[in-house]
Amino acid sequence: MNTGGPTDAVTHMTLMTHVIAAISASPGCEVTAARSHTGFQPQADLVEPAQLRELRAACSRIRLHTESEHGWVVHTSLVHAGPVLLGEPTASQIHAESPEDLTNGCYVLATDASCTAAGFHVVVDLHPDRAGHCYLTSWDTFGLVGEMPTVGNDIAQTLIWLLTLGGGNPLEALPLRGDAYDFGRSGHTAG
Repeated sequence: MNTGGPTDAVTHMTLMTHVIAAISASPGCEVTAARSHTGFQPQADLVEPAQLRELRAACSRIRLHTESEHGWVVHTSLVHAGPVLLGEPTASQIHAESPEDLTNGCYVLATDASCTAAGFHVVVDLHPDRAGHCYLTSWDTFGLVGEMPTVGNDIAQTLIWLLTLGGGNPLEALPLRGDAYDFGRSGHTAG
């Protein structure tokens, strides 16, 4: 029976709520509350996972260890990764010639604290079969088989990984979750 008391509120907190609270309580990290919940509309053939909707409703930006060499900024106003990392002409060409290519469904979720195109990025895949999977990439590895390690099978797992990096080099702490292009090959599945 839900009495509405504090214990019930804690019981009903979601994983994303716990992750955001952990980030907010961590030294060198900051969560900026959402000012308004803008409707993100992915392309017609893509899906916005529930964790992403919850993250966007809760905050507009998260800063993780930004004073460190490898700090991160998590953006909740997502932009398509192709034009950012490949340039608009190349991204458009890939979309036209290879509509099923993984890069067509990826959006920038986080950038290293320098926020430059040349730095590290975490992209979230919104393809229905891989929705929520996140990959570490940069301008020179985006779209290359074997060069986009999976850093989280969902948004919460990815945020926890970014937090536990503590500002360290992400290449030195990659989780063993395979590569973005492993999905569907050799028995690799979502989850």
